[in-house]
Amino acid sequence: MMKSVKFLLLLFLFISTPLLSQIPEVINYQGYLTDLSGTAINDGLYNLTFRLYDVDAGGTAVWTESKGVEVIDGIFSTKLGDTTPLAIPFNQPYWLSIQVEADPEFDPRIELTATAYSFNSLSTETIKGMGIASTAPTNGQVLKWNGIEWEAAADAAGASFWGINGNDIYYDQGYVGIGTSTPGAGLELKSAAGYGSGLSLNNTGGGLDWRITSWTDGLLRFVKASGTTFTAMSIDPLNGKVGIGTDEPDMNLSVHANSGISYVRVSDGTSGPTSGLRMGMSGSGNAYIINDETAKSLSIGTEGTTRMRISDAGYVGINVTTPTQIVHLRQDAANRGFRIQHQSTADYWDNGIGTTTNNYKFYFNNLFRADISSTDGAYTQSSDRRLKQDIEDMSSVLNKVNQLKPTTFHYIDYTGSGPKSTGFIAQDVELLFPDLVREGDDGYKGLVYDGFAVIAIKAIQEQQKIIEDLQKRIEELENK
Repeated sequence: MMKSVKFLLLLFLFISTPLLSQIPEVINYQGYLTDLSGTAINDGLYNLTFRLYDVDAGGTAVWTESKGVEVIDGIFSTKLGDTTPLAIPFNQPYWLSIQVEADPEFDPRIELTATAYSFNSLSTETIKGMGIASTAPTNGQVLKWNGIEWEAAADAAGASFWGINGNDIYYDQGYVGIGTSTPGAGLELKSAAGYGSGLSLNNTGGGLDWRITSWTDGLLRFVKASGTTFTAMSIDPLNGKVGIGTDEPDMNLSVHANSGISYVRVSDGTSGPTSGLRMGMSGSGNAYIINDETAKSLSIGTEGTTRMRISDAGYVGINVTTPTQIVHLRQDAANRGFRIQHQSTADYWDNGIGTTTNNYKFYFNNLFRADISSTDGAYTQSSDRRLKQDIEDMSSVLNKVNQLKPTTFHYIDYTGSGPKSTGFIAQDVELLFPDLVREGDDGYKGLVYDGFAVIAIKAIQEQQKIIEDLQKRIEELENK
């Protein structure tokens, strides 16, 4: 036999095992033998002795095994422990020494680490070392940490489990339970009631503590805990109702404000918080938008009262719940129905129905200007002396009246074959009666036609004076 072996190259092969803390029955081991020049030793059967020491030099071997090992091209494979069982505690480091034939042991010894060996299934022999209790697990049992050491056990239902410091983690039929030995889902978490239970999410930088909990009332809650608790969202599993800002959702979706204004908003996200479609309430009011499926209408209300409704026919009612016209408005103040305000000033027009006459009234800045009679449609213009100033008698108009040019005409956009309109040309009238001509915002001129009635009366009065003077002269001539 060739001796004087120079070195040994160690290659360790692994066999899968369920628990790395168990004692290995055998260690699959492979090595490479050469002579002093580095040439692989001759093929053949060699007697090898393997020893394990608990120190790297000196000491007494804690395990020894000798066997014949076949070497091919310097390579050999064997199983440590298949001849002499490895009945030693693997809770500390070990050093392996190998002796070929009568040669001295290799120096230095080779240290084994946790990755240097793998495990086959355990027998029911006593487990020792590594903090493992003396009772080995039986079929169907696993190891549980009891706070001091690992022990073999199973719960009353036969479910396997792990546990650390008394807080059990159970595994049963593919389900994992934390705090429960009978998990009914892939992962089931069970803990004491209250906001402090359930799943906790905490920012290590000192942020708010969030909890996902299931309280005794059965609701799933997302709770912000920072000294006091605030329910950010809750879900009622019995009826599917969801609450935001409340743990008592009374609708399919209940949104409550912790304080201030509460809205549900739909937006494209390009504008600020007041953009988009918002539904909700402001302050302590009871504003709402409701789609009434029975009436097939959309209602908008405040303080619990419907203020506007759009019917299924598309009619819009303001202070009317059953609109009968495209726009149906019911006024709630005397003489006032709706207001139109100037785009850049505080000036406005109010229109509405009178309280006693039912006439349709026009107010400008709260001053009465005119109305239309509900009896005969007569147009009445405000003319009370108490509303007027700078009053003067009109000068003679008869000569000017004689210069007026009544005309007939069609407007330039007229394309029909009907009769012509009658009237005056504003520019002609302006030369004689400029107060009867008004220029609009668009630059076109118009006439105050009701003013011609006053001028006509003035002209009649002047003619009457002439007639009376002529009559007097005739009488004087007849008496001569």
